[in-house]
Amino acid sequence: RPRRRRRPRRRRRPRRRRRRPTGRGSAATAAGDLREPICCSSSSSSSSLSLSRGGHDEISDLLSFVVVGGGATSCEFTTELCDFVRQDLTKWYPKLASRVTVHLVEAGPKILTSFDESLAGYYANFLRRRRVDLRTGVAVTEVAEPSKNGGASKMRLSDGEEVPFGLAVWSAGLAPVNFVRDQADIEKHRGRIVVDQYLRIPKLGGRVFAIGDCAVGRDTLLPPTASVAEQQGAYLAKCFNTTYHKVVEHRTGGKEELPVPAPVPPAAMPSSLLEFLDGLLFDPSPAFRYVERGSMASMGLGRGILDLSKTGVPGGPTVSGFAAFLAWRGAYLSKQLSFANMILVPMFWFKSWFFGRDISRF
Repeated sequence: RPRRRRRPRRRRRPRRRRRRPTGRGSAATAAGDLREPICCSSSSSSSSLSLSRGGHDEISDLLSFVVVGGGATSCEFTTELCDFVRQDLTKWYPKLASRVTVHLVEAGPKILTSFDESLAGYYANFLRRRRVDLRTGVAVTEVAEPSKNGGASKMRLSDGEEVPFGLAVWSAGLAPVNFVRDQADIEKHRGRIVVDQYLRIPKLGGRVFAIGDCAVGRDTLLPPTASVAEQQGAYLAKCFNTTYHKVVEHRTGGKEELPVPAPVPPAAMPSSLLEFLDGLLFDPSPAFRYVERGSMASMGLGRGILDLSKTGVPGGPTVSGFAAFLAWRGAYLSKQLSFANMILVPMFWFKSWFFGRDISRF
């Protein structure tokens, strides 16, 4: 039998995908290609933002973050922000994540002045590797008001440069509160109330105390940190429980000066569970004594720095890396006020590490 000839197959033309309209107010355009004109408006606010072909600089300005201050809080926030952009924001908004810029401004010559010089340099190099614009020796002189149409603000620096930003975090020094500033009859030093070695304000009968960053010693200048305020509060609590509660009002008449408190041990231990070690390791004293516990700072997940060189222990080490990160997490857990928080906080840490950070708003 003769073989049948096969008919040649017709090639199908590829179907053209229909492009969705990219007019103004299109949600697909906002989440997709930023090269098309977008107009974002809200009925609850009169502000609007136009992102046209010539408005890409405005997008970069709004995605600029400025952190003012070179302390541990500023550096930790900067590293967490960089991790958020690198780990989470790139998944949700990959075209916007590349436009994010982070600036860290410090008026001093370097960041982390309370840490060992080697640890401060290690942290600074780490921030530069994360593409953080680190500026030292520059102060902020003015912060302009944001524009009425929802645009970016501008921050003027002491070198004359203006840095646009969409969000600024101020973690530098602050002016004294009005209550402290208005006390004209109290001796002050650079806006802080001068106290004696018992944390009492002079010439007030020993009945008024000042602690924290609003107070400064006459002979010793302590840093305005939470560790100092915590130990001062624990010292006064011991003084009230041992001495001051025994002073009866009708005996002194409210005019005589209170007696010097009985000797009490310093609050050196970071946790209340280890408070019994204070009386074993330190001699009691009626005056306040600050014990340096060391300094630590987180560098994001898995990294940190720990400085024990100023704790009074001979040969105190300086630690960096994963070991310092574990020490920082352990100290953070020891500051929780309840056992429930000690369990919940690690659960939230695991949730953020495994599932990513949650940015949903309710």
